[in-house]
Amino acid sequence: MKSEHSVAYDPFLVIKVEILDAWLPGEEPHLGTSICRFSGVDLSLDYHSPEATHSAHAAAVRHPAEEAFEKHLLPLDVPCTYHSQGPTKKQNPKLCGWTRSKTRQEQAGHVFGHTLTHHKLHHAVGRIPHGVWHCYYDGCAFITTSPSINTKHSKVHLSTTSIFSLEQTYLRHLYQEHSLSPIGAESVLWCGICEQFLEWIQFGPGKDENFNIH
Repeated sequence: MKSEHSVAYDPFLVIKVEILDAWLPGEEPHLGTSICRFSGVDLSLDYHSPEATHSAHAAAVRHPAEEAFEKHLLPLDVPCTYHSQGPTKKQNPKLCGWTRSKTRQEQAGHVFGHTLTHHKLHHAVGRIPHGVWHCYYDGCAFITTSPSINTKHSKVHLSTTSIFSLEQTYLRHLYQEHSLSPIGAESVLWCGICEQFLEWIQFGPGKDENFNIH
């Protein structure tokens, strides 16, 4: 016989409590509601609501980061100012001058070839020490011409501020100073230690730097 004060078992209520315990801090619904604070969706009937909320939070952070990233990059029709190494007889011997990128992905691929691919080759042959990255874009590199017996040989020189000991610092420099990036698209990262989303490495702390502060 049931007591008049007994409460009926509500399995749906139990599920809701278990779901509430699964949300990451800062991703819980609006206080006293089941409304997602990022998408405005009612989560009361969604047993996967923590995942849905987490995805909505990521999208909310990613969208402005991607817009800002895109806005800072050079237009596609701006000539590439990368200085290649080695003597040449061209009028402007060391400037790449590439202007045929049709998409951001093509532009990123071109930058990737100059920066990460070329540096890997330079490291392999000993032109650049391992663990060092050099910026050969205009403004960081400059050309000198010295006479020889048969012809004049040009050579690329670097300023002291164009040499980096961390790849991440080098990539951030490319983005901030030259408005270029070898990265076409990158998801916003989540740090489970400080429970924060990390923006593009060019804007804020990258995952390695963020881990070090912990």
